[in-house]
Amino acid sequence: MKRKYFEIWGDSLALLKMMRWVIILLAFAVIGLILLLRIEKNKMPIVVKVDSLGRPEVISDWRSLNAVSWPEVQNFTETFMEYYTAWNYYTWNENFQKAFKMMTIKYQQTAQGDLARNQADVEIQKSQYKTKLYISGKYENIVDAKDSIRFKIKGVRTFESYLNRDFKKEVIFEAELVLKKVPRGQKDAAKKSAEEVSPWGLLVDYYNETTYNK
Repeated sequence: MKRKYFEIWGDSLALLKMMRWVIILLAFAVIGLILLLRIEKNKMPIVVKVDSLGRPEVISDWRSLNAVSWPEVQNFTETFMEYYTAWNYYTWNENFQKAFKMMTIKYQQTAQGDLARNQADVEIQKSQYKTKLYISGKYENIVDAKDSIRFKIKGVRTFESYLNRDFKKEVIFEAELVLKKVPRGQKDAAKKSAEEVSPWGLLVDYYNETTYNK
């Protein structure tokens, strides 16, 4: 006699269906958490300011308070030009290195090419320059954009020599600069990161000078 039997699969199928939905929901939850973490990572920090009485004050508009002020622009410009254009026989190499740190990566390459082409190091060592720089303090044609500041300045550069006390040459110059606005911070030399940051919040992105013998 032929054997007859049957099996019940209903419970197993229901369990498998439920586990499938659980897995799908968990996958969506993981994706959601990843998106939230990315948003939180890029979120601007809340800076807490404490007043003279020790009471915390929340600074909500962090970007505007961290913006570069005009006195900072002037100080940065004068410091850069002192390092880059006021040549001194005893400190020229160190000064150039300091000036390069105040430039964008792109302009560093341009500046190094210009100095090599003009043989600035040879001229400085040959004439043993000591230079005094005077900047008029009048900034003209100012264009203050979101990511950069462009302007022109004028001044006088006086060249003397450690080698020849009678040597003296004065040059009138007009310089055009473009300063790139960057996040404030210190670059990690160990990581050699391409990210452009600066303690001043500024980096020189363009410098062009026209000189006239006095």
